[in-house]
Amino acid sequence: MFWNLNRKPLEEQVAALCHEHEVDILILAESSGISEKKLLLVLNKGKASKFKSHVSQTKGRMFYAKFPPGHLKIYEVKDITFMELTPPDSLDILIAVVHMRSKLHFQDIDQASLCPRYAKWIRQE
Repeated sequence: MFWNLNRKPLEEQVAALCHEHEVDILILAESSGISEKKLLLVLNKGKASKFKSHVSQTKGRMFYAKFPPGHLKIYEVKDITFMELTPPDSLDILIAVVHMRSKLHFQDIDQASLCPRYAKWIRQE
């Protein structure tokens, strides 16, 4: 699940959606308004399979997954954060997270013009 929190403290709401939809991977953008400790507590309360926090170098992006650290790698290329998953007994998964520039400062055409560049960088991975 991906959610841009817009710096709002929505730990309870995020956890409720994760529980309701049995989420295994959680990616948060603009998450500086939440407490990582509190989020992990509410995400993992009463659950056998526990979320673990995984560090991103990009400020405001947070990654949580139920996969052990050895099966998950996070790295940055240009403006993209990649999450490479190698789940046991399953196909490898590559997730690319791009946080587009705000529409407050850019128009749709500006965002659209960046998409081919992002696609090229993703294909190179």
